Amino acid sequence: MKTFQLGPHPPRRKFLALLVACIILVPSLLVLTPSTRGSVTTYSFRDDFNYSGIDDMISAGWTKCGNAAPGFYSVANGILTLKNNGPLGASMCWNKIPTDISDWTTTLRGEWTGKDRDYSMCDGTSVCYGSPYYGTLEMVVQTKDHGYEWGADGASAQFFISRDGVKVFSTFGYGSGDTWTNLPLRHVWRDLELQTASGVMTMYFDGEKVGAYTEPDPGTSIVSISLLAGWVSTENWDYVTVNSGRASVPTISPHTPIAITGNSGFTAANGVNGGSGTAADPYVIGGWDINMMNYPSNANETDIEITNTNAYFIIGNVQLNGTNNGITLENVTNGAVEYSTMESFSGNRILVVSSQNILLDGNNIPGGVCGYSEFAPYNCDQQDSVKISSSSGITISKNNVGFERIDVDWASDYRVQNGVNIVNSSSIQITANTFSARNFALELNNSTSTTISGSGIDPGWPGGIGIELSHSTQVVVEGNDITNLNVGIELRGSMESHLYYNNFVQNTTPALDDSTSNSWDAGYPAGGNYWSNYKGVDNCSGPQQNICPGPDGVGDTPYVFSSAQDNYPSMQPFVDPPAVNFSVHVQGSLSASLGTISRTVSVTATNITSGEVIFVATRTITYQ
Repeated sequence: MKTFQLGPHPPRRKFLALLVACIILVPSLLVLTPSTRGSVTTYSFRDDFNYSGIDDMISAGWTKCGNAAPGFYSVANGILTLKNNGPLGASMCWNKIPTDISDWTTTLRGEWTGKDRDYSMCDGTSVCYGSPYYGTLEMVVQTKDHGYEWGADGASAQFFISRDGVKVFSTFGYGSGDTWTNLPLRHVWRDLELQTASGVMTMYFDGEKVGAYTEPDPGTSIVSISLLAGWVSTENWDYVTVNSGRASVPTISPHTPIAITGNSGFTAANGVNGGSGTAADPYVIGGWDINMMNYPSNANETDIEITNTNAYFIIGNVQLNGTNNGITLENVTNGAVEYSTMESFSGNRILVVSSQNILLDGNNIPGGVCGYSEFAPYNCDQQDSVKISSSSGITISKNNVGFERIDVDWASDYRVQNGVNIVNSSSIQITANTFSARNFALELNNSTSTTISGSGIDPGWPGGIGIELSHSTQVVVEGNDITNLNVGIELRGSMESHLYYNNFVQNTTPALDDSTSNSWDAGYPAGGNYWSNYKGVDNCSGPQQNICPGPDGVGDTPYVFSSAQDNYPSMQPFVDPPAVNFSVHVQGSLSASLGTISRTVSVTATNITSGEVIFVATRTITYQ
């Protein structure tokens, strides 16, 4: 008998895919090398949260250290999500750290995604359950003698560090109009870093030094690090690192606009730092702050423009501020834009034209701005945060697109336009993003072979349309949360597309479809989508829902809208399923005279939490 355990599988009942993944995938998280330098141990740990579920994460060495129920924890698509509703909060701890590491560095990359209660509980003037715009991001580090909490507190607009629950350092600046003036804080990736060397703790936020605290006690050896959700908040975490010694802090330096034409244009003068874009170790362009406001004579230019190249390159950790386009890639093959921030443009933040094999990952990409700068055109309607045109092989993952921003001095001039607009393109993968926009969060026009999965879509501005598929084909929309929009998803002239396992919550019009060739469910028993306004009941089961009584979690009647219907609407929102234990039992016999081998394989899947048997499958195979 051989037994092996999996964490919660990716939502939507993909048991077989998960079983295969369990067999072939062994995550590698830790590099540990002893050192002969006194009592110091060289230690390096990084986790990108590539787990199938929380139990999978626990099996890798993490511990649940919060007091919240299982529904407050989830991990999927490389993102750990933790929630806090006030009385209860989720937290995950890593304590597999060698002793006697007194000089160390920890880093976290996270985003605050919103309060865990309705915004209507805040009236805009009085204190309510968490700020509607500024969320707290923090890490907790336990050392041999003390516990430290380092973070950015949105409620007080302060950066702070606490020692054993007592604040020992604080400074204003987090969203208060100081050093980090008016930065958008919801749906924005932020980097927190805490370095300890010779008893001095230095705090960094987005690569900038915030302050330092000197610990009078000698016991600074790190024991554990904890990730948690701030009070009444939901937060996503992209990765965590723990390293012995003092790590180098990525720096951001001013740079002039960059224009590269052809592979020969990848030079130091054009911002190339060195290699590691892969495939023969080409190029990395990173660590630059390009502000076109400083170059009024270049007002109509792009901050970074790359054309006619096929060398592999990465644009990473850049901050762009401008008046036209942020990054333009035209006739480019093999490029990536990662962990960068682009804002205050009248054009597109990222424009990709006639290009292939492009990755856009982990970026903060706000919506458009009109009528504010003397350099920006006053009437600049319909500017898209990201526009993909006549391209293929594009991956868009873990980006925050069209997030909120509050600038009270000119709020009436601020425009959050379209999030992502894809035109005449194919083979697009859109995974684990957060979208919000005034008009369309995500729009596909005359495009094909596209998958949109694992993303959250909310308005960010009153109303708006979540996803529009216009004259597009073979699009899969699966596993997305679509909330509080005028229209959740609209299909116009689109065909042969499949939409299932999505959560439609509190949308004025959840979906529109003018064709009968699209499917809004994955058949029975897989099911369809969750619709918060579905009025049906669940008394029966079966493909025809005529086996009664026998509820199965699927509505007995279809959810009907416009020209389409979901034949198997879910009665509950889709969440990560519980952890599953697979037991495999093999029996067999051997007949040498007949030259045959017979094997019977039984697989039993059991819900670890409840003990319920999910399925049992038996197959007999004879070899001769």
